[in-house]
Amino acid sequence: MPVATRRLPLDAAVAPVRAGGDVSSVHRGVGGVSVGVVDDETRRSHGGAFDRAAGVYAASRPGYPRESAAWLAGTAAQRVLDLGAGTGAFTAVLVELGHEVTAAEPGEAMLHELSTLAPRASAVRACGERLPFTDASFDVVTVAGAFHWMDHDLAVPELARVLRPLGTLGFVYNTREEGTPLAAELTSVLTSVQPAGLEGDWGAGSVAALDGMAAMDGSELFAPLEYGESRWSQRLDRDGLVGLVASRSYVINLDAVRRSDVLAATADLFDRHAGGTTTLDLPYVTQCWRAVRR
Repeated sequence: MPVATRRLPLDAAVAPVRAGGDVSSVHRGVGGVSVGVVDDETRRSHGGAFDRAAGVYAASRPGYPRESAAWLAGTAAQRVLDLGAGTGAFTAVLVELGHEVTAAEPGEAMLHELSTLAPRASAVRACGERLPFTDASFDVVTVAGAFHWMDHDLAVPELARVLRPLGTLGFVYNTREEGTPLAAELTSVLTSVQPAGLEGDWGAGSVAALDGMAAMDGSELFAPLEYGESRWSQRLDRDGLVGLVASRSYVINLDAVRRSDVLAATADLFDRHAGGTTTLDLPYVTQCWRAVRR
């Protein structure tokens, strides 16, 4: 199914999408949450947590539809930098499309998992604020589910620097759709740990990614952003749903007793909804933004 595309002003952005709702709805300051960039302390404590759960992250996090990668990077072979690549979920799709992919990720354990999932990609330990590449090294730069972990004031000029003129910068997020009882109850479990969380796994930090995009939208560095989306479902067994929760940074950082309680609640959630089956489908909308380097 092709990605549905349209021009979307970032001041009417998508965070999150409610099933059947208006895609241009926006959450800013929901429930008293003050939306701002992820501060340095949170970036260190939560961003660094993923290395402690890299295996479960790789096994449980959703992948990305092929059409989303094609919409951002095209299908003709190009030099692509996948930044904040994590364990390589989006990297692997880019490689499958035939691109020459460099995956940059600050976490050592995450990169180890990436080398298994996307062995044909070149893996580099690096962060978005300081990229170890020469100017105009890439035709495309993608950032999948990671832009909110970056200091946008530092990262956006770096992204522009390593892109060739008329190259494409692409952002992509998997957002859980809240229209099923399973998804709604899963959100309740997650927000019991992280009250600043919003529907579909958007939170104060990730909504701030939209602010970062808005700052570059139609700027001297980038042409106006376009928006596209694709809907699909992740099929999970009991361990997969528990792992999906266990891979959240704020769950990783819990003390052992509290984490055990949260994961037990997640297992109970699966059992109540499975109805004797061994898997459940969790619906997502994959949301994409792209802009051309001036």
